[in-house]
Amino acid sequence: MRLFKLCLLSLVLTSSAFAKDSAHIITGSTSSSISAAKLDWSDSYDIDFSATLGYDYAFTGGFQLGGTAGVGIFSGGSSVALTVGPGYNFSPEDVENSFFTAIRFGVVNLHIDSETSVTDTFISAEIAKRFKVLENVSYVPGLQVTKEVGSDAADPTFNFDIFRVSLVF
Repeated sequence: MRLFKLCLLSLVLTSSAFAKDSAHIITGSTSSSISAAKLDWSDSYDIDFSATLGYDYAFTGGFQLGGTAGVGIFSGGSSVALTVGPGYNFSPEDVENSFFTAIRFGVVNLHIDSETSVTDTFISAEIAKRFKVLENVSYVPGLQVTKEVGSDAADPTFNFDIFRVSLVF
């Protein structure tokens, strides 16, 4: 956590040394789901909620660098995830309306019950589009593919993010 904060702070402090057409991008997203299953021996209900806050610095050539911090609560546990990595804006002159892609490297800490805690590393790739809805505010739907790193890692997960908003300044 301290390493992530240090990287984010150094990114913010050094970002002022770049060109005037660059942009700060703060992104927030949330998701939740409720699933129910009627099994022969019992009823099963799962509820989960997650919230993510991110920061990216978009340089003039289209390159961006940033990270995210997210928390999740699910039936039987919780998670905390941190990511960092580069991205690219396909329309760097209009970041608020740009298609972009990003690769993030991250770590997640899962608390499955009061006695079990598991830490895993992962890589994610995303493609998304910012749609300017207000001055400095963009709606950002996108597709993200995440894969755990390791010899016994699970299959990749696909997430379509539809509740994400960016503040660009």
